[in-house]
Amino acid sequence: MTSHLELLRDEHLQLQLKLADLQKRYDILEASCAKDTSEKHGRLSFVQKLVSTVAQLYDKDLYSDITIHCDGHQLRGHRFVIAARTDYWSDLSMADRIELKDVSYSVGCTLLKWIYTDRLDANLGDTMIMDILAAAIEYRLEELRQRF
Repeated sequence: MTSHLELLRDEHLQLQLKLADLQKRYDILEASCAKDTSEKHGRLSFVQKLVSTVAQLYDKDLYSDITIHCDGHQLRGHRFVIAARTDYWSDLSMADRIELKDVSYSVGCTLLKWIYTDRLDANLGDTMIMDILAAAIEYRLEELRQRF
């Protein structure tokens, strides 16, 4: 009887771990898909708040700690967001600027918007798509590359 209870307890613990993992995955998916999940559920999970906060940081100086130079323009960014998307710049902890070489300003802005929001405009032309794809390959933005 004791061994049966221990088996049930172990199975219960494994199921709890699986449920927690599934909940985390669901929160991540919902946060990346839903525009306003707070209206649907009345509250946001930590992951949803984090994804939402990162998206809101796009094109904002708030908390920015790095300058992105692109085609003669300067864009403000956040090291932790860029580091979460690519390892192209191996260590951003001491960097105060990065350079997007051979990337037009419009492509640079599109890349940065995707880095923060995980979204691309639907009406991108073929040339723009090819330029974005080339930059995604160059700067190791694997998730973006896979979209094309």
